[in-house]
Order: sequence, then structure tokens, then C-alpha cells
Amino acid sequence: MALMSDSNSGADPFAVGRVVSRCYVFTPENIAAYADMAGDPNPLHHDAEFAARSRFSGIIASAAHSTGVLVSVLADKFSKNGEAVGLGFNFTLRRAVKAGASTDLEWTVTGRYFSEKLRGVVVEFNGQLRDRETGQAYVLGEGQMLLVGEAEIAAVAKEPSETRTS
Repeated sequence: MALMSDSNSGADPFAVGRVVSRCYVFTPENIAAYADMAGDPNPLHHDAEFAARSRFSGIIASAAHSTGVLVSVLADKFSKNGEAVGLGFNFTLRRAVKAGASTDLEWTVTGRYFSEKLRGVVVEFNGQLRDRETGQAYVLGEGQMLLVGEAEIAAVAKEPSETRTS
């Protein structure tokens, strides 16, 4: 169901411009399961008959689901060698994700710096969840993660222009 790709395999794992992505298919079953886990009883995520009569003409994913799977790409890629902790994310929901949608979840590294205060590397990202067939964006995002590990700190700490005290 999910395929991870990385445009810069083998290169600096958090170099500016690096892209990490995964494919994801939203099914009626995973939409309902995610909504259940999030405590979201909205019938648009559970009741096919109700959803068919709505403006969406069918089951749609919750915002928690669409943004959650988008963030999961970062956790999957960056938590393998040490701590990876989200510091904050902002999302714009452009359109509803309907059941059956085959999507691309993608993040691009837009910045990075060593934080003395946090004792790790802060990596900044821009992301999007888009339809694989049409390219239309469902969700746009931006965020920051803290990476703590010897390799991450060594790679960025030696770049004095990239070190911050915050």
C-alpha cells in the first residue's frame, strides 16, 4: 500500500532540496478506522448512504487522517537513526479526500540549522498530499522537526552559518 521514495538516496539525509515521498490509497475501511481511532463520529467518514447524499457524493477522509498520513512520511524517513520529534505543523485543507483516492504524500526540505538550545538539528519542510492521477492538491503543509542523533548534529553543527541559539 505504501511505497517510500527518496530523491537523494545516499546523500545528506536532510539536505535542503531533498524530497521524501510515499504513495497512499484512502479506502472506505482505512477512513473509517482512522476516524474511529481519532474519536471522530462524523457520518461522512462512516456512513456510505449519508455521505452519498452530501456535497461530497461519498465517503471522505477526516482532516486528522489526511494530515496524519502526510506527517507519517517524515516520521518514517527521519526516525530510523535517532529521535525525530515534530515541533509544529500548519496545514491548508484544499479539498476533501474521497474514498478510493490514490495519492502522493511528499515533503521537501526547505531549511535546516543546529539549535544549541534544543541540542539537535531543526529541519524545515514544505509538503503536500495530491491526487496521483490529476495532480490536484488535497492538503498543503509546512512544518519543523527536531532530529537528535550524532550523525545529524555532526553534519550541521560544523556549518557555523546554520547554527542558532534558539
